[in-house]
Amino acid sequence: MHPRARLFIAAISLSALWLSGCASGPVTGDPTELDQPMFGRNQDTTYFMQTPSGQVKVRDLAAIARVIRRYKTLEAAEKELIRLAVKRKIDGLIAQEARIIEREPKYVQARRRIATMPDRRAAAVENRKLDQEILREAARRVADRMANLAAVPMKTAENRSIVAFAKVSDGQVQVAASAYEVDAPGSIKPGTRITPPADAMAELRTPSKVAATTLDVSPVRVSPP
Repeated sequence: MHPRARLFIAAISLSALWLSGCASGPVTGDPTELDQPMFGRNQDTTYFMQTPSGQVKVRDLAAIARVIRRYKTLEAAEKELIRLAVKRKIDGLIAQEARIIEREPKYVQARRRIATMPDRRAAAVENRKLDQEILREAARRVADRMANLAAVPMKTAENRSIVAFAKVSDGQVQVAASAYEVDAPGSIKPGTRITPPADAMAELRTPSKVAATTLDVSPVRVSPP
């Protein structure tokens, strides 16, 4: 099997290797599809957020929203929908990052060395190990960029700006028990940074003053309080 095809399959089956804004570029169709560009295009150094007016460099992004009040305690089914939305986005993010990493000289050389091994069974084992190493590195880089915290927009009947917070660590997605209303005119844009309130931070065991990045996912429907 071609190394790129093998790496893509490994990215899907081993997404639990996630170790620790992310938002997507322009997409079409289902925004949770794993082969969509997520945190950046398929380039080594260029990452961007998508805004209504065009592309904005992450380092120049200044959109910040402030939590106003607690909206409601989430139901179990709502928390599961949020968890799935986050996991799908993170899985795609890791797969995209892995495709970038495998083109780096260190990994290209390792793949070439394995290709010259006379023992094909041993070479297959080494290829799997390399795939896993690349995925671990991809997960680490993604974690560093979004500080392990995500904000997920909610869809409400009142058309209010509501978000839920989630932490991604060691292959698991933990969703905070409550959703919160934020001070944001209109809908909350992907890439917006939101600092969770103290109770959510304590529940998710995150450092104080760490902001969550709003994900570019379809808003999860939530019932009124």
